[in-house]
Amino acid sequence: MRHRTHAIAALLLAAASLPMAARAQDAKTFAIGGYGEMLFQSYGYGPPGTSANRIVDIPRFVLEFEYYFAKDLYTEAEIEYEHGGAGVALEPDGSPAIEKGGEIAIEQFYIAKRFSPLVSARLGHFIVPIGLLNVSHHPNQFFTAVRGEAETALIPTTWHETGAEVSGNTGGIAYRLHR
Repeated sequence: MRHRTHAIAALLLAAASLPMAARAQDAKTFAIGGYGEMLFQSYGYGPPGTSANRIVDIPRFVLEFEYYFAKDLYTEAEIEYEHGGAGVALEPDGSPAIEKGGEIAIEQFYIAKRFSPLVSARLGHFIVPIGLLNVSHHPNQFFTAVRGEAETALIPTTWHETGAEVSGNTGGIAYRLHR
């Protein structure tokens, strides 16, 4: 956890230390976006006429922030609220259950530079493009109401790490190199 805190501090310092001329050469652009899911499930078991066989959940709500210092230099952040955010939920007997309270996570926070169509680089905390679901994890990119169980059990979804990446496209062949 400590190395992630240092990486985030380094990104903020790098963004703040950019020369004012670099920020002003193109119009600055700030964008806010996001996505989320609400899930209703009804099961055929449980006492009839009760809510014991129905579940309403918000598996994830994600806020996305982008800021372009110049057309080829930008930073992006994603904050994810899972199952209603952090907190303590209660078991049926009234005892606290922290694991039921949800989670708030910084899913992505990086600074990126596009040198040419052949080479781009980014440094920070971002989603590792391994597996079909990690790459296509937005709600409109998978084919069921919930993320596929086989992929979420085999590969952590969404797997995000702190590091560096160089990527690009050389005549139709895309590449990504991570560290």
